[in-house]
Amino acid sequence: MIRFLLTLLSASLVAGASLPVLAQQADEAAILSLIYSGKFEELKFLEARSANGDPVAMYWWGSLVGSCIYGTCERDKQMALARKSAAGGYTPAWFVALTGVKSLQALDQVAAEIGPPRTAEQKLFYRVVLRSHLIDEGVYRPTPVIAERYNSVQRELEGDTSMFYLSTDSKRGHDKALIRAMVDAGNSTAAESLPYIVMPAGQSNTEQLLPVVLAGDRLLGVALCITRGSSYPDSLLPLCEQAVRDGYPGALDGLIAHHLEAGHLQAARYFAELCELHYGAYCAGTMGAGLYNLPEKQRVGEWRRLADYYDSLGAVDSPIGLADRLGGATGVPLALKDRPIDFIRRIYAIRVRTTAQYRACMFSQYIAAEKRFELDGSCPWRKKVVVDLKYLGAKS
Repeated sequence: MIRFLLTLLSASLVAGASLPVLAQQADEAAILSLIYSGKFEELKFLEARSANGDPVAMYWWGSLVGSCIYGTCERDKQMALARKSAAGGYTPAWFVALTGVKSLQALDQVAAEIGPPRTAEQKLFYRVVLRSHLIDEGVYRPTPVIAERYNSVQRELEGDTSMFYLSTDSKRGHDKALIRAMVDAGNSTAAESLPYIVMPAGQSNTEQLLPVVLAGDRLLGVALCITRGSSYPDSLLPLCEQAVRDGYPGALDGLIAHHLEAGHLQAARYFAELCELHYGAYCAGTMGAGLYNLPEKQRVGEWRRLADYYDSLGAVDSPIGLADRLGGATGVPLALKDRPIDFIRRIYAIRVRTTAQYRACMFSQYIAAEKRFELDGSCPWRKKVVVDLKYLGAKS
């Protein structure tokens, strides 16, 4: 489930026409703000900055032209600029340069071009990529070369307290306090593990877990709302609706699945729009798949258009996988290249925002003494969400 990573926004740089004279490197926050507000023509200043070797400008100009924002889809140019940007030290470019690397040889070729990982974020991502090469057809087969590199990076990262690191560290896979802290912070992947650490193996189906929830284990209930969305019982609905209002994005995704399964299309649509407002593309995959699974007689007119929209928005899978979220998911799928420019730009802006939010959330830090995560201020997880009361307990 995907960590694009970010810092949000310094609005004072956004307002004016003075963007072409931003400091020595283009300002990431200002670029993001222009993307979110759809001011793509103002972003053309990045082309000259990119040609002059600005790593930030190279990455974002490549992202824009590679995502068909100006009519052509220059994916090769995007990758070339991403690697140059990564060599210049820009972390989001580092994620893109390594995303999709299929072999150790290819990894070495990229590493020779962009250099070794420098920052903690880059080392964390490099570690994830290395780990993916330790597994062959589902079997853990560490070659000496990969294992040594992996262990070397692992040693450098010891003591890291980011959610990104802790959520990908197998040694902590059964740390109950940590898993609960991640679930409480809004991490949906951790929610998949919680039922299995609460109950013995073979006793973690919803019916067996529900009494534990009703006895007061709120976080277990949140985990069920996230992971059993299309099959949780109606008795869990009030808790799941409260979890949505408490800012758990996975609970909102689960609630959409619940209403789609029950045929409550208007409620599903409302919650999908609410999810886009707060969490970008987070729920798009669930909504798109649910609408496409409707009987043909229902998937007509506006519902067909919405199915197409959410399918396009969630085309990288949502919740998006770690590597894709931090790297490749920023772009627009080439399958959309013939769509109207306004449509492409909207999809792009939402996906970029999703990536930025995910990065901010996943690099939040764990406060071990308090058994909780201090969420980054630009992370939307666990921020209160206002829900229209007429959709609570919805049956339509």
